[in-house]
Amino acid sequence: MITRVVVPLDGSPLAARAIPPARALAERAGASLLLMTAARDRYVRDAGERLDRQAADLGLDRVETAVVPNSSAAEAILTEARDPNTVVCMSAHGRSGVGQVLLGSVAEAVLRGSERPVLVIGPSVDRGCWQFAHWFADGKLVAAIDESMAPEAVIPAVAEWARLLGLRAWVVEVVPGAAGIEPNPDEHGAESAAVRHLAERLGDAGEAAQWKILGGPHVAASLLDYVTHSPASLVVIGTHGRTGVARVALGSVAMHVVHHCHCPVLVIPRP
Repeated sequence: MITRVVVPLDGSPLAARAIPPARALAERAGASLLLMTAARDRYVRDAGERLDRQAADLGLDRVETAVVPNSSAAEAILTEARDPNTVVCMSAHGRSGVGQVLLGSVAEAVLRGSERPVLVIGPSVDRGCWQFAHWFADGKLVAAIDESMAPEAVIPAVAEWARLLGLRAWVVEVVPGAAGIEPNPDEHGAESAAVRHLAERLGDAGEAAQWKILGGPHVAASLLDYVTHSPASLVVIGTHGRTGVARVALGSVAMHVVHHCHCPVLVIPRP
């Protein structure tokens, strides 16, 4: 049950892009809204006044502000995210690097460190998805899975968000195949069984779920093509945490989807 939606802000228009979907989510869930930021001591007053102005502009009764002094932005956000009834809705400052896609250091740190799902508004999100009516009306929730995603991490989140937003749940997996061709499920027994089993378990949780196997040489590209043409209102995807030279990477698929997806992405941490 979501009782509070937290929006991390830093004074930039990019970060403020998360406010409209966060507001829509809070209104849908009957939750309160918290606008927060981190600032050094000498900037606390200015940051607080800025947040108060943004809160006043929303015209909501259940909106609060908080400035966390002398803390990194990621640490402050992760502290708020520990509450099981809180969801963080944040913008990812996407930019292309040499052969890579970056989400911004704060977003990456939060997604690496959070034990709770985080709703990410990527740089490619369609502004129409931010409006309440367009985001939820007759929409589809697409849960992208692979062999490493534990059902115990996926089913509760998918069931809760599909029910909360009134979305139709679809469970999909991309397997190697010719671009643009949907593989025959009979030819991909292991993948089909896993996807079908997860969809059936969602049905047991009270949500009627459909399932689909997708083909394509590139997992992220095939998934993005599917959610674009579905169209999807929300994508649920897990992180692939792995140890790197100096950091833990999110995984190329999750990062690419968040960066290029036209709708918000709910990122679920690996157990």
